[in-house]
Amino acid sequence: MDILGIRNRTENWKTARYFTPLYTNGGAHRLAEFLLTHHKATEVQLEPGSVRIELFWKGIRDHWEITQKKSKETVTDRNSDFLKHYDSKFGDLHYRVKASSLGAYLKKPWNYCVSLNDEKEKAMKQLGNNLINTEIDIVLEAPGHLLIGEAKFEEDFSMNTHNVLVHQFIRQYVMAKILLGRLKSNLEVVPFVVRQKCRAEGDRQIKFMVDQCWMSDKNVLTWEDIKEFWPSLTAK
Repeated sequence: MDILGIRNRTENWKTARYFTPLYTNGGAHRLAEFLLTHHKATEVQLEPGSVRIELFWKGIRDHWEITQKKSKETVTDRNSDFLKHYDSKFGDLHYRVKASSLGAYLKKPWNYCVSLNDEKEKAMKQLGNNLINTEIDIVLEAPGHLLIGEAKFEEDFSMNTHNVLVHQFIRQYVMAKILLGRLKSNLEVVPFVVRQKCRAEGDRQIKFMVDQCWMSDKNVLTWEDIKEFWPSLTAK
């Protein structure tokens, strides 16, 4: 409903409106099965009550606040550990991005490249800031999997060439993988997208993720698709 005749156009409002019903009556469970069936290319059935959902999730930021209190980890030590995990999992990401349609947008020497950079300390700090400030709109934790979703309404995927992790969707995937590395978790990361319209930057980032075999192109959903997972009394 509009307030003062003004329509709320924010993505966070729409995400909350469409995903809050999934907290009850197994909605998150059904969505997770749907996404994992596409990801695995075979039907997936999960045990009842085995899926948890969270919105507007800054996993690394919240994890680090706990870690800092327990171990007194400094920001420098934290960023160094981030880099260790990044190099282990994404050491060639700069070259993969550069070879793709996203490559033309790499403007800084540290874009996706830290360890071999002449400005390593600056790039390592930049990487830390990117990871700490990365938010994921929808997160589903299911047995063996962490499903991460980006919701778009009227905006497109962001791109910031001043970052180490330039592209929003790739940055979210990297953040999730590094967090799981710090937690020594073997959960598989499964990305998905909910969006209103096809836009150029979003298409490029999604294509890259699909080409890397990090996501299924069938896990690009519409807002109407999400209604299918609402409890029957809510879906109108």
